[in-house]
Amino acid sequence: GDLEWSKSLQEWILSGFFYGFLVSLVAGGWVSDRFGGKLLFVLGSLIQSLLALAIPAAARYNPAALFIVRILQGLVCGLYLPSHFQLFSKWSHPSERTRLMSFAYMGFPLALVIIYPLSSFLCQYGIDGGWPSIFYVTGFFGTACSLFFCSLVYDSPDKHPRISSLERSYITGNSLRVNKPLKPPLKSIFLSAPINANHVAHFCYSWGYITMATNLPLIMKEVLHFDVRQNGIYSSLPYIGSFFMRFIIAVGFAPIHKLTKLGLTNFRKINHTFGAVLAGVSLMFLTMLTCQQPYLAVSLITLSLVVADIAFTSGYACSFLELAPPYVGFLTGVNNVFGSLAGVLSPTLVGFVTPNGTHEEWNIVLFVTAGFYFLGAVVYLIFGSSELQSWAVDEEKIPLLGDQEDIEDTRHKALLQ
Repeated sequence: GDLEWSKSLQEWILSGFFYGFLVSLVAGGWVSDRFGGKLLFVLGSLIQSLLALAIPAAARYNPAALFIVRILQGLVCGLYLPSHFQLFSKWSHPSERTRLMSFAYMGFPLALVIIYPLSSFLCQYGIDGGWPSIFYVTGFFGTACSLFFCSLVYDSPDKHPRISSLERSYITGNSLRVNKPLKPPLKSIFLSAPINANHVAHFCYSWGYITMATNLPLIMKEVLHFDVRQNGIYSSLPYIGSFFMRFIIAVGFAPIHKLTKLGLTNFRKINHTFGAVLAGVSLMFLTMLTCQQPYLAVSLITLSLVVADIAFTSGYACSFLELAPPYVGFLTGVNNVFGSLAGVLSPTLVGFVTPNGTHEEWNIVLFVTAGFYFLGAVVYLIFGSSELQSWAVDEEKIPLLGDQEDIEDTRHKALLQ
């Protein structure tokens, strides 16, 4: 390409996003809890898309300029990402949260399934030298989506002008009225073992996801020696698997949970432990392969990312909606600070230990990633929980009318009113 940058410079630029992300997450969660999620969701999506359009010009001007744009993208994303969870706390029926979250989070792997082969195509045939087309296409698409969000997204069912009264009653009726003070109980939050277990689990999952998502094309190129076209196709395979896994979780979580007759906490712990441990084991086996076994390597990479989704989507991901619904935006912001730490540290480590891109150097990255998967599994298994925390609910809880047969552990899934 026209930008000949060293490996360490590339990883430094990649990490810029997470520096900005780290700074703004808590503020984004607090603003979402206090003022609603729509404003940050719509504006954040729009500004993020406009910044994507600026990336080619910034990259050609100076690597430092691109690093600044990446920091700005992280700042914006940190402000609006917690709004997703805040909106879910208002829009999801207690018995359907995991299903709806899984459907929504199918968008992440679906986007990667599309963007990897599309990027390969645009690099070869796109305008302005090829690679800038990737950012033009994604930037314009994101801008268009943001305009649609203005009329489609609302802070709560009570503010939506087009839903029926029956639907509004279904979403808000089967819940407990909980208190929502303006300031979260910081001491209780920071001393809570389940909250901190969730932070550790998210850091470990994020390390694995970010390490593979940002470096998968490099692994395909440097270790498995795939060409550009093959790289785009095979890099998308793990996310095709992830997409279908999230669909399976969306459809199967509730009936399987009901069939097991386990409490929600134990069911989530089993899912998280199984997914995280199997992901780590897959990466350990991956280190034993050679470059003469590329397709088996792709299979193990795919398996590791797919089963990690079990740990995330049906494991700890919905826990804040169950642990402390009134503070879900704030807690998600804090939680993603830990995730963004992985985003800062992982590219730095990769750039440091893989200057030559050899198989042995990449094995170090895989061993570290597997170790974090194992650590997250152990911590969440011991300290994780989906029990509604006492400091998150008013002493005088008022049950609202509704069909209690549809609610699993209502006290553990209180919704905001």
